Amino acid sequence: MTDYQYETIEPIRSRLEQEGVAFESYQCKTQEEIISAVREADAVITHFAPITEEVISQMHRCRLIVRGAVGVENIDVAAAKQYGIPVANVPDYGRDDVANHVLMLILALNKKVCLLNKNVKLGRWNFKDAKPIYRLQGKTIGLLGFGGIARLVAKKCRAFDMQVQAYDPFIPAAIARQAQVPLKTLDELLATSDYLSVHMPLTPQTQHLLDDAAFAKMKPGSVLINTARGGIVDESALVRALRSSHLAGAGLDVLTDECIPEGHPFRRMENVILTPHSAWYSEESSEILLSSVAEEVLEAIQGRPIKNLVT
Repeated sequence: MTDYQYETIEPIRSRLEQEGVAFESYQCKTQEEIISAVREADAVITHFAPITEEVISQMHRCRLIVRGAVGVENIDVAAAKQYGIPVANVPDYGRDDVANHVLMLILALNKKVCLLNKNVKLGRWNFKDAKPIYRLQGKTIGLLGFGGIARLVAKKCRAFDMQVQAYDPFIPAAIARQAQVPLKTLDELLATSDYLSVHMPLTPQTQHLLDDAAFAKMKPGSVLINTARGGIVDESALVRALRSSHLAGAGLDVLTDECIPEGHPFRRMENVILTPHSAWYSEESSEILLSSVAEEVLEAIQGRPIKNLVT
């Protein structure tokens, strides 16, 4: 294991050692440290360490690289494929937790909970501070990506009588029809959504997908929710869209730099809710994540089919 930020990795260690697999964990900071750690490994678990082509080329016996997360942006997947090393992730450990977090951000922004909470604690008891507030009923949520989390968000939003639509060029139309969610073009989604929720991986194609041009196409007064990856949003462009009041607010669980600096404009904006990449977290999801990582390693080492194969 090249690196980790979990409170404990004991579930991984105990499960692997139970099956006679020697497990070594590191906190690699440099490429040289990563190469040294993985050179003779039969399987490599990574969290944030960059698994570059140079690192992969030094893996002499690796049968699996597994990311303890959904996204695999820190792994050179193409290089792994070239060297014949499968890559796996854990896509389903926190779907319900993230979907609930999206709804929490929507509701909090809609009812301006953070503003009212702050004012009441300062001794100001006046609902008019939050005007205007409009009902969620009948509002449209646009899902930028329609994978497992987005489909749960769609289901939960319907409970609030919201209209749901999505953009995802990789999802078969049959899946969207089964979920009763119309697929739109990107421009249609931007122009007609009251709430836009991001559910795409970070790739070269999605990097800064939401930029000045995209925000200009969004419905005036709409709200952005991002629980996916910070790099999908051009944060400078988002600041401009919020300051101009073209967008009414944003709920962000992820940022490009997740150690937000002291002077960042988001920290002073009352219409921006920030959470520290916590949407995935519950005690249950954490347990599932770690156990799933261990099981994927065992599948590879013991010659069984890998469950969540990326490539």
